[in-house]
Amino acid sequence: MVPIMICEDNWFYQELLQRELEAYIMINRYDFKVTLVTGNPIELLSELSENSQQGIYFLDVDLQHELYDGFKLGKEIRRVDPRGFIIYVTTHEELAFETFRYRVEAMDYVIKDDEKHFVTRLHRSLDSIIERLMAEKVDNRRYYTVKVFDEVHHIPVEEIIMIETSSHKHRLLLHTANQSLEYFGSLAEVEKDLEGPFIRVHRSFLVNREQILSLNIKDNRLILKNGLISEVSRTKKKNLQRLLKENLEAKKS
Repeated sequence: MVPIMICEDNWFYQELLQRELEAYIMINRYDFKVTLVTGNPIELLSELSENSQQGIYFLDVDLQHELYDGFKLGKEIRRVDPRGFIIYVTTHEELAFETFRYRVEAMDYVIKDDEKHFVTRLHRSLDSIIERLMAEKVDNRRYYTVKVFDEVHHIPVEEIIMIETSSHKHRLLLHTANQSLEYFGSLAEVEKDLEGPFIRVHRSFLVNREQILSLNIKDNRLILKNGLISEVSRTKKKNLQRLLKENLEAKKS
């Protein structure tokens, strides 16, 4: 069941949102449930801290709160639930571009105009979420989660090229083809979490064997995809040569 949280401080739209969403969910038998209806963003964040599963959020842009408007609330939600679905409701269509400035990645922006049109847009939002959730079920990839300051990143394991120790104490650098993330962690713990395609080739380097291009035996270096290079310890080199040979033979068969 996917929880739906509504944060709207106009009582008319608060009741309209809850009534129409619950009715549409029941008619279509969607596995959604409205779990919170509030005008207080602090209450929503408190609820979210106790239940951090992927959720759906209908947020009023114009929240009259001393700390949070809809965009700031969306940014806080995104830190806890990076894969959640955020839908903004507002009377100000021109503010839609603010979602980019706050890097909220809102799914939709529903304008409070004609009530019939407003309700139709709500229904379409739920239909789109169902389509995305169904697509995610087909995606059976394994994900690795890292926290960078207040932001949580879910990274497909197959896309990780290498993880190495950082020059900063107790931190690691995770590399993919598109980004490098520095976060607190222990390479020994990560090695346990990412067993399988990942091999420890040096006390400071953990690499994805599927991302290896070649081994420079003379210089004790691995050439990886995206131009990345890993050192190889002398004690690990013999075992690494064996694994690379097995990979090559497996690809030929």
